[in-house]
Amino acid sequence: MVLDDLKERYESFIESLKDKGVPMPEVLVPIVLLLLLSALALLAFPNLLTPAVEKKTLSFAVNDQGGRPVSGARVALYVDGEAFDSAFSGTDGMVSFSGVPATSPLAVNVEASGFESLSKQSISISTPEILLTSSAPATTDVVIKVKDAEGNDIEGANVMLLLDDGNARTKVTDYFGEAVIRLEGAAPEHATLSVEKEGFKKKQASVYSSQLQQMLIVEVESAQDAAKQGAALVSVKSTDGESLSGIIVMLFDSVSNAPLKSSRTDYSGNALFENVAYGASFTISAKDPTDEYLAYRGTEKYSFGKDSGAPFAVVRMERAADGGNMLSVAVTDAGGSRLEGA
Repeated sequence: MVLDDLKERYESFIESLKDKGVPMPEVLVPIVLLLLLSALALLAFPNLLTPAVEKKTLSFAVNDQGGRPVSGARVALYVDGEAFDSAFSGTDGMVSFSGVPATSPLAVNVEASGFESLSKQSISISTPEILLTSSAPATTDVVIKVKDAEGNDIEGANVMLLLDDGNARTKVTDYFGEAVIRLEGAAPEHATLSVEKEGFKKKQASVYSSQLQQMLIVEVESAQDAAKQGAALVSVKSTDGESLSGIIVMLFDSVSNAPLKSSRTDYSGNALFENVAYGASFTISAKDPTDEYLAYRGTEKYSFGKDSGAPFAVVRMERAADGGNMLSVAVTDAGGSRLEGA
């Protein structure tokens, strides 16, 4: 009944429009109503006619100028000039952002230790990589000065700096005994320095980054002086003839009884003493840090010469538990070291 009433009113309204000369009101009125409803819908829901924005995952690599990945770089992404998200590059240098509007202007800020920072660098959804420039110096000059034992500059010495990657740099010292070796980039963490010169003993040593950033002064020993020294070997065995490792061996001046050198035996029971002067005379002590063997303090004098054998001395130690039912008497000094020949 309500519908019939509305229908009659609508038809009456249409007839009144006809009487007023409105052309085809039965068509015009529905169109006007549809337009009004559409306008109201747009006002209430303004995004109805806006097309959906395509979103993608943005992935790219952060590399150095040599194409090597830079891990731990902080990357901040900006979309339409507004901060979107931030992430850190992995060990492979890769960084990813999901849900990125594919058609919006994109830019990144990149920060990494040891590299120059990038600010608002433009990129696209298809950018494969971002390249960073190292902030380290382009080159490092390592200065080596070679002197003899009297402090005189050594000209013409061959200097070699062997890097851990296997590459070597060589130079010859000038009139002032100096050689300058230029390295690409910053000073390495570690290198091996060797110096050779005819008439002098070869010198070799490990050097580190902090040393490479200042002048390295190398003192070389004359071959004549070096020829007066040698390597002395002391063998330590048990009373059963077993080689003993880890034993602390000391050499004492046979005249003053002053301690001169100490070493520890290796797996073969040998203790090596380098740069021992020929003609020197020693007494020897040996101590087991585990106390499995009794401490030894010998009184026998050993002379070391150019023709001395290897080893030039053999020390025998007794087990602390040896003795069985036999009575064992040991004579020791005030420090508890056993005295031989008492």
